[in-house]
Amino acid sequence: MGQNQTRCQVRIGGQTIEEIKDFTYRSDCLAVGDEAHFTAANLKKKYTGSLRVGQDVEFLLSNPQVNGGQWTTKHTGLITVRDQSADQSGSVVKITSNDLGWHLQNNAAPLWFNLRKAKFVDLVDPSRTFRDRRGQQIAFIDQSWGIKGYRVSDNSLNRLIKAGLRQGVAEVAANAQRVLDPVFAIQVDPGDSVYDVMSQYAKRINALVNVTVDKYLQIWRPDYNRKPAFKIRNVAGGRDNNVIRAPQMHEELRGQYTQVECIGNQIGYQGPQDPNNPNASKKRGSIYHPDLLPFLRRLTFSDGQMYARGLAQKAAEWRYKRELFGSWYVTYVVEGHHQDGVWYEADQLVDIEDDDLGLSGYFWCSAADYAVSKTDGDLTTLTIRKPGLLTAAFGVLPNPPTVRSSSKEASANGKVQETRP
Repeated sequence: MGQNQTRCQVRIGGQTIEEIKDFTYRSDCLAVGDEAHFTAANLKKKYTGSLRVGQDVEFLLSNPQVNGGQWTTKHTGLITVRDQSADQSGSVVKITSNDLGWHLQNNAAPLWFNLRKAKFVDLVDPSRTFRDRRGQQIAFIDQSWGIKGYRVSDNSLNRLIKAGLRQGVAEVAANAQRVLDPVFAIQVDPGDSVYDVMSQYAKRINALVNVTVDKYLQIWRPDYNRKPAFKIRNVAGGRDNNVIRAPQMHEELRGQYTQVECIGNQIGYQGPQDPNNPNASKKRGSIYHPDLLPFLRRLTFSDGQMYARGLAQKAAEWRYKRELFGSWYVTYVVEGHHQDGVWYEADQLVDIEDDDLGLSGYFWCSAADYAVSKTDGDLTTLTIRKPGLLTAAFGVLPNPPTVRSSSKEASANGKVQETRP
């Protein structure tokens, strides 16, 4: 490697792996369980009986121009794939490591965990334990996974995390349950992963979930109001151009709509009833962007949680933005793994001036991929997307209206009395 190239060191089970032939590292805001890869030279069969699947991994990088050359931990996780083979230079071991978010996606949530009585903090705090129906002590996040705790990006999220889970239609149905009705449980069902449940309720408080390099669950929202951390220049005759390969822009029609409409049901509706109108209790939210395309392209969807018109409107807007977010991206390959002594990372704003693609202004970096090449040296591929489009949801989902009925509330003539907002 050259004098200013990035060096890689991997620590596994108290053992430092320094015979690294090549490596790749990925920082991706949209991924849970980010991957890192490395190939170790297996000289004299040194690693034949080690580097086992399931072992903890600490992935460190060092560059003389970043933080004085000190080692920086970029990735922590566990070995998920191990391949041992031989090449022209001898035996090698190829390792794939995933961060601790792998546990969230690849572990089933505790069966029949009562979600109706839980708070969101119960889902994200590893220190919280409960007794299941068999009397066994369980936790939603098992401490053996190595997740130390949770962090939030702002105080408003912190307040929501400690509040009760916002259930929506399922909660209304349970509240309206009569004595003779089948039991309606709000719980973890077979097949639900930990991340399935966690992300569902994170979406209700407009939050995203990842695992940090220092092993904390991060509950966050994108911040598009920061100063750009990096610059990309691809300008004719520009002295500070830093794009070393032709940039690639990808755009597709699939995620672009001129009209998006959401239909939801209003629970406990008491408004005018029209026996000839099956949609009297339904709420409709619509977003129109006729200038986006030269023709009409309509998307309609239903969401049972949208029990008010304002929510249906927000859900339509969220769907429009989320589809548009996925329909466009640009990739830039730049030299090195840092800029002005700061590592390239995802979830950063980037100041771009590009004559070839006609881009100018602030954009959002969704992923950064490091690679090392013997011929090209250190390279980073940045995936750039339009800012302001990615959100976890359409805003904080408010508590649903309450609809309760039971035999105790029945009137003398046998009709059930219902309490409605």
